[in-house]
Amino acid sequence: MPEISDITDSSMTLTWDAPADDGGAPITNYVIERQKRGETTWTEVPTPDEKTIFVVKDLETEANYVIRVSAQNKVRNDS
Repeated sequence: MPEISDITDSSMTLTWDAPADDGGAPITNYVIERQKRGETTWTEVPTPDEKTIFVVKDLETEANYVIRVSAQNKVRNDS
């Protein structure tokens, strides 16, 4: 589960642990998605690499978000 820190009016820092099992190929990147609470659409937040810390920007003040993080590797990207 991602941990949230350094919250501002329009950003937050996420940190998370790499998965215990990489599925047989090294992690190449993570996908972060956000959804405003009460909505049904997920928005992907572009992440640059395999780091397990990221600053999510352009958040709306006073909005509540649900965040999910998933790992990708070469096997997953080729399917």
